[in-house]
Amino acid sequence: MAETRPNVTVDIKGTLADMRSSARHVSLFTRAAVLEAVNFGRALAYELAPVDTGAYRDSIGTSFTGLGSSFNGEFGTDDEKGYWLELGTHSGVDHDWHDGQPHFSLAAVAAERVLWDLIERAVRHD
Repeated sequence: MAETRPNVTVDIKGTLADMRSSARHVSLFTRAAVLEAVNFGRALAYELAPVDTGAYRDSIGTSFTGLGSSFNGEFGTDDEKGYWLELGTHSGVDHDWHDGQPHFSLAAVAAERVLWDLIERAVRHD
């Protein structure tokens, strides 16, 4: 009596090509999302920053690096007053307290929201 075995053939060539295309698509959109979120955060921090002469506000900038599938975007300032302007100061004498004017913390939260919305959109679009 002859043995009967089911025959299953799977060709994943098209599936693999689709996966590579999806990975490229998500990578490109993620790169764009990081850039957009960083620029959004910088613009918001700039808008919310305290202004005396404008020099501090003008020191707010961005940086971006992308290596392979790793993207790093930052916004901030190298002005040492940034920390004190964000959090406030206290001299320890009497009530010599200067309230902070949060601008980076608010911008960071908003930029993170933008980033996740864009990444989610990129993944769902695919």
